[in-house]
Amino acid sequence: MAQGQVADDRDSSPAVKKTNKLYSVCMYILVVEMCERLCYYTIFMTMVNYLEDAGCQYTESRHSCRGASPSFALRSSFRMLAYVCPVFGGYLADNCFGRYKTILWFTIAYVIGVAMMAVGAVPGIIDTGAGPAIYLTGAFAFTAIGTGAIKPNVVNFGADQYDVSCPIELKQQKSYFSYFYMVINIGSVFASIWTASLATGDVSRKGPGTGFVKSFTIAAAAMGLALLAFVAGTPKYSEYSRRAVKRSPMVSIIRRHLTQAASEGFHGKVSLLGLILIPFYLLVTLIGSLVGEHQPAFLQVGTADGISLCSAIAFVLCTVSCACLIMVHKNNDWVKPLMGEQVRGAITTEEVKTALRVIPTIMCINVGFNVGYNGMDIYGAAACQMDVRVPDVEWLRQVFLVPQGQFNGNFFSLGNNFSIITAIPLLEGYLLPAIERSRGAVSRKSKYTAGFLLIILANMLGVVIELVRRQRPFIPCPTDLLTSTTCGNYTRAADPSALWLLSQCSPGGSLPMSDMSGWWTFIPYFVTGCGEVLVNPVLQEFAFDEVAPRLRSLMMGFTLVAMGCTPSVITAIFAGFVPSDMNHGPVIWCYIANNIVSVVLLIAYYFIAIPDRDPSAPLLLPHGAEEEEGSVIDRAA
Repeated sequence: MAQGQVADDRDSSPAVKKTNKLYSVCMYILVVEMCERLCYYTIFMTMVNYLEDAGCQYTESRHSCRGASPSFALRSSFRMLAYVCPVFGGYLADNCFGRYKTILWFTIAYVIGVAMMAVGAVPGIIDTGAGPAIYLTGAFAFTAIGTGAIKPNVVNFGADQYDVSCPIELKQQKSYFSYFYMVINIGSVFASIWTASLATGDVSRKGPGTGFVKSFTIAAAAMGLALLAFVAGTPKYSEYSRRAVKRSPMVSIIRRHLTQAASEGFHGKVSLLGLILIPFYLLVTLIGSLVGEHQPAFLQVGTADGISLCSAIAFVLCTVSCACLIMVHKNNDWVKPLMGEQVRGAITTEEVKTALRVIPTIMCINVGFNVGYNGMDIYGAAACQMDVRVPDVEWLRQVFLVPQGQFNGNFFSLGNNFSIITAIPLLEGYLLPAIERSRGAVSRKSKYTAGFLLIILANMLGVVIELVRRQRPFIPCPTDLLTSTTCGNYTRAADPSALWLLSQCSPGGSLPMSDMSGWWTFIPYFVTGCGEVLVNPVLQEFAFDEVAPRLRSLMMGFTLVAMGCTPSVITAIFAGFVPSDMNHGPVIWCYIANNIVSVVLLIAYYFIAIPDRDPSAPLLLPHGAEEEEGSVIDRAA
């Protein structure tokens, strides 16, 4: 039976099949994924603010509970864990529960985690040690694991609805990855516009207020709605996507291939070293973020906490691991059939090779692009020391849920969402088809290159904006706010006794706004999104298309690890240069370091890139290896 084809629909009309597909794909993505992304980005965008503002009582001399560097490190670890768990989620879906049940059970865990985070933000709890403890338990033990486990299965579950024996639907499936990426960004728009600003809307020098609990409650409700929508759509999903999976030895077989190669030569040893180092550098990064300020650090400049010992160790391990995997898997002819007794139903040597040969591209493109992409973390923090005031129109402030009239700096990440939502239909509907008609198909390499150039440009724009911001004066406190908590002194100002308008999304709501609109950060956010649509969804389609069907969720999980975890380990060392006060620290060097990593890995990709293959052709053996019985994988089988 063709992949994604529903057995009960074989005698049905094309119109019925199309209706079922429209419901199962569109309803699932539009409702479930938009709610999930709203929830995730509400948490992610506000995590640094929460950690800086929760867990202590403010005094005249203390306006932040944690510094920016440890807060950024904890958020990086949260993202890292959320992108580690896709490997386990992919394995469980491919080899234990199937995609449907894996998504269902871990969505329930997701809902529990966000509800706990809302409890940790309740007034009376948030300003005690119990608040951050409950919040971090919900974030790390439930939410990160829940979102991580469903990540590799969400995108594949939607792709499984297509009948690839039909040439039209096969072509639609390739475009699906880009449109899926577009829709999840629609969900994050709601977080940027409403819930992120709502979270910091009550922050003042007196405390964090009620904004966080309101924001997290909305996120928990959205995730509950996602769970209900997913269950409601069950009867319409294709039988293929809901099928029970047969347990097939896969991870153990891949391990046996590599250990056998390691016993016979150098390549296997290098591959094992690269893979074994991954959990080690992730664990060191996680430990470093939890230990926080209680570890040695060096290169401390201004209000930045400097490079911590754990982040430095993790960076070295990560660099060695990436170099090993990129170099050794460029050619996998050294992977030989297993000696001795074969395991019945296990994946074949050629299936193993399809997984291994995509690793270098996954590492170069994911790490190189997403280190630069993480510059968005800095744009939001920089905007929080710019003019983030909402126009003084009462109904407008009510619409944006900001009664005190200030956006959160992450509001301007709308530039990223806007560019993705507009660029994908433009690319898929007009630009790419026009290029294909005149010059032939656009290669993945061309898309990656354009995306990298755009992310480098975005980081350079971040440098320019920060240089200009530092030259701008602070905004004096308006006369009608002289007695409010949004005005205060700033000891580093030329006149320490003057009253300045303070930004609520700055640490503890204690730093003045520079007289420069936060809307300037919309520009690098927008450029980042333009690059993103040319890289991340294209790479996900690459991982789905080039890997044997029985290993797709597992390798999609590996792709997400390389997308979210490995870049976070690298940027964790750069986070040591992110100051609590942008007026006093070397944040510009973070942008420059991002670009250096992007350039190096783009160049590396050009040396290891594998050519695009004809999507209508069977998934043939890599590198011309001789066929084993049953090792040619027909994508429509």
